[in-house]
Amino acid sequence: MEKGRKWRVSVLTPVHGTPLPLLERAFRSLKAQSFGFSRIQWVLVLHNCAESYRREVERLCRDCPNVRIHCANAEGTGVAYARNITLRLAEGEYIFFLDADDEMKPACIERVAGEMERSQASTAIFAAEVQKEGESSPYWTDAAPAEGGSHVFERGDPRIGRSMCISGMALWARCYRQDFLAKEGLVFNDGSRYGEDFLFNIAATAAARRVCVLPDFCGYTYYAGIGMTKELKDYDGDPGIIFLRLYRYGKACGLDLSNVLWFWMAQFAGLHLFSNRPAEAKKRFAASIKPLVDALPPPSMERRAFQEKMSADCRFVRSSLALYCGGKS
Repeated sequence: MEKGRKWRVSVLTPVHGTPLPLLERAFRSLKAQSFGFSRIQWVLVLHNCAESYRREVERLCRDCPNVRIHCANAEGTGVAYARNITLRLAEGEYIFFLDADDEMKPACIERVAGEMERSQASTAIFAAEVQKEGESSPYWTDAAPAEGGSHVFERGDPRIGRSMCISGMALWARCYRQDFLAKEGLVFNDGSRYGEDFLFNIAATAAARRVCVLPDFCGYTYYAGIGMTKELKDYDGDPGIIFLRLYRYGKACGLDLSNVLWFWMAQFAGLHLFSNRPAEAKKRFAASIKPLVDALPPPSMERRAFQEKMSADCRFVRSSLALYCGGKS
């Protein structure tokens, strides 16, 4: 641990009225860390939460001197505002983000921080799983056991963009060196309605001197049904602009995000085009993503185990658009 640091690891969690049982679940996942919970600083920023909620959280954490609770009441601000406060309060050498309704796997911090130490990387990318709230098992994981071990890439390596999402998905499963984030002045965009973590991780990955990728290790459980996934599902404007912005932002940062864009477009093509939504809404969605679909190269996965899956996603998107926009699939 660096001289003068009290904590090896800080876990940062913005909270915006998350149901207490879900926050308790996140808390249990930290207490179960093989790294040792007492060695972890947990920073909780209660964003625009009621006083009664604050008291409940303080009661939950009352016997934990390593938990720092900060109240941030600022109407009109979003989760990016709260995330930036967690960054300012972090004292650890390594930083993980844990959303208040998600979980970390028991070996997550020990394995990832250990790989960071070994490789001296600025950031580490590891796999995650997605689980539907209320169900007992995950329906998706982007871990690729056949690809075992860790991979270290120097800044500028074209494989970094293709590895950001091991299967084209988990942009949020990350660890960072605190001094790297501070030196680069990396913060979340307060103006982002959603996807602020995507943009932050893209910028941070592009700035990293060295990137460590752990394709075989699943360290995080993301619970679907709320957050960005729900907002994009319900979004009735021009969803294609969201994907186009990600593409342009990645390109400006020197990262090829084709894989992650194919994955997300396939997910939301299924949600929008094969549902009970009005026909006009389906046509609007198809038209909004068509320019990007026409521009993107086919997926090219660094993880061989996922190449066919991503190629199938690409074919699905193209054939789905052909139903609504005409032309070849």
